[in-house]
Amino acid sequence: KDSDHHPIQITGQGSFTDSSFHLESRVAELAGSINLKLHLPINQSEPLTISLSGQNISKKMILASMPQNFENASEFLDNNTELSLLNNIFLDYKGSASDMKSSVKLKLSFSNSRISINEGLDITFERGLIEINKDKLFFHFLPGFVSQVPFRELHGNLQFSNQHLQYFSQHDFLGNEISTLLKDSLLLTDTLHAKASSKGFFNLTSQKQFNSLFIETKSFSVPVYQSNVLNLQAGQFFAIDFDRVYGRLPSQFLNEDSIIFLRGKNLLDNYELDLRLEAPLQPIKFIPDMSIFKVSGEDVFSAILSISKNLPPVLNIFSELKGVEFNSELPFLQKSKSSLLPTDIIITNIIDPEIFIKNSLVELKITSFQSPKGYVAFGKEMPKKYNFIKEAQGLNFYLGLDRIDPDLLSNLNRSQTLDKNFYINNFFFDIGALEIFNNQFSDLNGAVSIKNSELKGMINADKLNGTFAKDASGFLRIDLEDTHLQDINFLNSSTSSSQIETINARLKINNSSIQQLEIDSLDLYIQKNKNLFTINNISLSSNLMSISPLSKNSKAYFSIDSKNDIYKLRGSYLVKDSSKIPILQNFTKFSYFNGDINLQWQNLKRLQDIEGTLNFILKDLIVTNQATNSVALNLLGVFNLKNILGKVANLDLSINEFTSTQLSRVQGDLVFSQTTARLATPLFIETNAAKMKWIGQINKNSSGELSGLDLSLDL
Repeated sequence: KDSDHHPIQITGQGSFTDSSFHLESRVAELAGSINLKLHLPINQSEPLTISLSGQNISKKMILASMPQNFENASEFLDNNTELSLLNNIFLDYKGSASDMKSSVKLKLSFSNSRISINEGLDITFERGLIEINKDKLFFHFLPGFVSQVPFRELHGNLQFSNQHLQYFSQHDFLGNEISTLLKDSLLLTDTLHAKASSKGFFNLTSQKQFNSLFIETKSFSVPVYQSNVLNLQAGQFFAIDFDRVYGRLPSQFLNEDSIIFLRGKNLLDNYELDLRLEAPLQPIKFIPDMSIFKVSGEDVFSAILSISKNLPPVLNIFSELKGVEFNSELPFLQKSKSSLLPTDIIITNIIDPEIFIKNSLVELKITSFQSPKGYVAFGKEMPKKYNFIKEAQGLNFYLGLDRIDPDLLSNLNRSQTLDKNFYINNFFFDIGALEIFNNQFSDLNGAVSIKNSELKGMINADKLNGTFAKDASGFLRIDLEDTHLQDINFLNSSTSSSQIETINARLKINNSSIQQLEIDSLDLYIQKNKNLFTINNISLSSNLMSISPLSKNSKAYFSIDSKNDIYKLRGSYLVKDSSKIPILQNFTKFSYFNGDINLQWQNLKRLQDIEGTLNFILKDLIVTNQATNSVALNLLGVFNLKNILGKVANLDLSINEFTSTQLSRVQGDLVFSQTTARLATPLFIETNAAKMKWIGQINKNSSGELSGLDLSLDL
């Protein structure tokens, strides 16, 4: 009968020789053939012997051929095996007919079969041999797999009475096989070749087990960072219970020799492997030179390469950076060789590195170097309120400093601070004290956000508060409020807007001050290109100066056409005490000016081709020897007061006692045409020596300059 107790019909030819019976037969309904030899005892004292052999028989035939007292073996083969049809059997029984517990030997050979021990452990093999007696099962398989672990040879025995399995195996591993086991096909190179031997026991009932594993490796390499690899030489590992592993390997990294110590656990489950090494390294081999930051020197780095199931490899590095020097134009990024700077470095995704660095100077996480993404925090630890930038898109910066010295920004302006491939998404800052262009600010905080070609930002401080935004067209808007500046001389420097080729901006200021100029409101547009500079739509209300349009339908503006040397000025201007007004105080000195101006001219000093109208009152203008040829006096200079009045008007500056003239009042209404400058009303001039009233006009010469006087004078 087969294993399901169905009858099996065996047909064949047999013969008796004395008491022996020999049968050669084929098994109906089941593939394969068997040979059966029986020696029947003539009396009970003689033994009964049975020899049975079969080729290419099925699992059912094997089970049907096994003696009834092989219940444990039959049950094991029935429940735990998947067999092909290429199986052989050999049965040898010797004993009395009445005693079925006599000596029995059963041998089975298999091809391309599988044995399942439990849900998590199964064995597949190409060729196998099993020998069974009444209490034990012996096996020998080659080659095959235990679960996903390949083996070259596996043999052992199983005792049915206590379900105790003992085994010994030998293995050959290649890099691709280990990478498959570790779920990381890119971790190890194909050059890895390791041999291993394993022995232990496993109890099928209690699930208790013990295993010892010995592994010998040949030289191989592991990619670590970019094109740098860790070269591992031949070494040995030991593992216990597929849980804990230990070992050491000589290695070489960046031409430095070291020893790697291996530790690991949970090898058959959620494995965790750590490769530890210490080696002297030069950080310059990993950090490229930048104008803002340079590194030099060498220190010992402790590194742990962690490999875990279903997780990318992680490289943890620690160093105190003793012997490493940082050179930077930024004081907060400087470090001497003698100082210590404990630093943690974590590198994940070894092939396309993701790097995390943290010490007291910087916290950095970069997730991609092809197009850098992540965040960088300089100075102080980044406050929790900015934690959202750790997950934000693009590259984000945070700067937290107690103080920024005056020369810092000028140094940055001369340096290429970032590579062109760096695109900043957000920039946040907290600065305790800042001095810039002789202006001091404290408790600064702010943010700048960059998206595509658009920019938005804000800044808050004790004397500086505002917002700014730049759209895709390049238009910039700046709004300042409660802002107070003590020095704006930077506007006159060679590094100011004169170096900027294009400007398209709007500036609004409220409740602010510049030195003694208290601004209630200021609104203007600034435009600049290669040849034209314009300040347009000017509206200013302050304690010392106001600017407004001439009429509702006009605009107050000032423009310079540098290509044609043409100047234009329009608007109503009221100025009180020029000595208190920034920029203006450097060129002239007067107590009062109120005028409506609509002029254009060529050549700032010669006032050629001046056209338009000028209606004004000017008080307390001081004319000094150094200022006689200044731009502010060119218009008055055409009257040639010095030559006409001589010593009477105190304009002969060659005499020591008359070194200056005070024009206490100048009032006029002039109309400039292509050929003349007509005095629409008398021009009144009062000095410290005379009062004058001019009536008439001034003619222009062929160069468009005011020269020919057609005037009458009351003195």
